[in-house]
Amino acid sequence: MNNRTNTSSVISLTFGILSLFIPFIGLILGIISIVYWRKAVNEINKTNEIGRGFATAGLICSVIGIVF
Repeated sequence: MNNRTNTSSVISLTFGILSLFIPFIGLILGIISIVYWRKAVNEINKTNEIGRGFATAGLICSVIGIVF
């Protein structure tokens, strides 16, 4: 098992949280977060890194940020 956290999942979470708190730029940040979420899931499946929870949380935050 690889104990390294996937970088793309952390980026997805960061942009997802920012999309919640920055009103007009939140749409763009939410889309970027979804792109990084997909990249993170693909990398995690290949390398068995940890961070799937971060990626999922980033997806949820970004979807909520896009809806707002």
